Amino acid sequence: MSAYGQSIVHEKVDALSSLLGDWNVTQFTYTQKGEWQKTSTSKMNMVPGLSGVMISGESRDMMRKGVMDLELKLTYDQFRKTYRMSVIDSLYGLMDIYEGDMNSDGHLDMTNIKSDTHFPYENDVMHFRFTINDDDEDKSSFSIEQTSTRGETWVPMLNYVMTRN
Repeated sequence: MSAYGQSIVHEKVDALSSLLGDWNVTQFTYTQKGEWQKTSTSKMNMVPGLSGVMISGESRDMMRKGVMDLELKLTYDQFRKTYRMSVIDSLYGLMDIYEGDMNSDGHLDMTNIKSDTHFPYENDVMHFRFTINDDDEDKSSFSIEQTSTRGETWVPMLNYVMTRN
């Protein structure tokens, strides 16, 4: 791999370095009444990996009674010019693959539509969009929206608000 390629990946991953560290996470679920309800708390550890070309995240006990653990890997694909994130949890064991880029607000916006790692739901499929807001060095959020229309419309689903430990 060329030095140029390595520097581009490092530059793109470094742009998300504010996510690194130990976090307290509060999960909010969007209710049918259109309100955000606090549903759980957990811890998240985000560390650099593979000499800085990846960010790895790990959370344990993300749901009440410790029924779900989660791991994620986030990097930049220099050849397709897109961020890519894999997420797997211990509840379903389904590895979602998300791709995307910075939106007009400067937040990383990724969906699993292109990879089609959808979740089966009531005779249909759900895809998800992650938006990572890391504007504040000591507070970040992972907002998750769902769609059953392959992205034509999006509905709020979860919001993980992370405050630095």
